[in-house]
Amino acid sequence: MKPKLVAIISALAAIPALAHAQQTGLSKTPQLTKAEVQNVVQIIGSDKAKTRAYCDLSKFNDQIAAAQQTNETDNVETLTRQADALVANLGPQYSKMVEKLAEVDLTSSKGNELSAIILGLDKLCTK
Repeated sequence: MKPKLVAIISALAAIPALAHAQQTGLSKTPQLTKAEVQNVVQIIGSDKAKTRAYCDLSKFNDQIAAAQQTNETDNVETLTRQADALVANLGPQYSKMVEKLAEVDLTSSKGNELSAIILGLDKLCTK
């Protein structure tokens, strides 16, 4: 498992999951399936604008992690708002997937399998 994926998932999952929990009163969401992840990856991978948004989001998450390590709270907030706009461009399926992924043990065999599928999107990003 790549540490970058863990950081991305952690950063992305926190905001939508908290917002959803506030709206729904902490209701348990159904488990994430391999088919759901494959569907989201296919949706993003087949749309150039969504692929670009995903790749930009990855860069923002790297910047957010760096700002968090140096305790740059204002910068973290600014970057998070910008990242949230990109998440919105990826569609509701992506947000749901990230929310559900936050509940998956990423070190488990299922977590590794789902992570490997998602990492397929990283191959579309040229850095």
